[in-house]
Amino acid sequence: MATTPQPRIVNGKKTFIPLENNPETLTLLSANLHFEQLSFHEILSLQPIIQELPRPVPALIFIAPEKVYFKVRSTEAHLFGEQATAQPPFNLAGANQEVFWFKQTIGHACGLIALLHAVANVDGVDSMTAQSPLKQLLADAIPLEVESRAKLLYNSTELEKAHMSAAVGGSTSPPDPGEPNGFHFICFVMNNGRLWDLEGGWSGPVPRAELASDEDVLCDKAIKDGPGRYLDVGREMGVSEFSCVAVCLEGQHMGG
Repeated sequence: MATTPQPRIVNGKKTFIPLENNPETLTLLSANLHFEQLSFHEILSLQPIIQELPRPVPALIFIAPEKVYFKVRSTEAHLFGEQATAQPPFNLAGANQEVFWFKQTIGHACGLIALLHAVANVDGVDSMTAQSPLKQLLADAIPLEVESRAKLLYNSTELEKAHMSAAVGGSTSPPDPGEPNGFHFICFVMNNGRLWDLEGGWSGPVPRAELASDEDVLCDKAIKDGPGRYLDVGREMGVSEFSCVAVCLEGQHMGG
């Protein structure tokens, strides 16, 4: 039986093999983490959506090329962090936090962080993580401030093993952890009536739009204010290397 590859220390920090953004890899990662009731569906087109999907869709895992990612981010004021222009209007720790956000301190772990952002924020997390060894990790993370929460993830051997095993199970030959990665994973998730743009390499969670109870992350408003911002800039720059996977909860139905 093949052994799970180990991360490397690159520029002083633990660095993983990057994940592919496809249903097969995310299903394997989800199975490694023992998250229940999740299914993943590749989105063929967001403008317009040309396929039937289980609705509601509570989260999207989206990949944007690096130059598009930084172009979109450069047009937006930082909400907080080292380059803060304002204090966040929501809590980032404690039981009353509006959205669950993880700062990423592990190299090339953005796919894992995107999946954790989806699992931690959609309704049904208790049932999804019922059999997962990481249920306690998520519970331990709730009261922690940003840096302590990041350290908790950094030191998790369960996360490390799950990610590295999934990373070598993709359809292409996995790159070396030391190779540069020209793409960014972003999770768009509906939580507390808002569409959130969650990405661990940014300065914090970004609220994108107010959503009604009968809307989801594939409604027109959510696409326009979420992944559509990146797609629009990509068209302007002549870049089209995007990918998007819907994260769905089995047994849920729109309006129910």
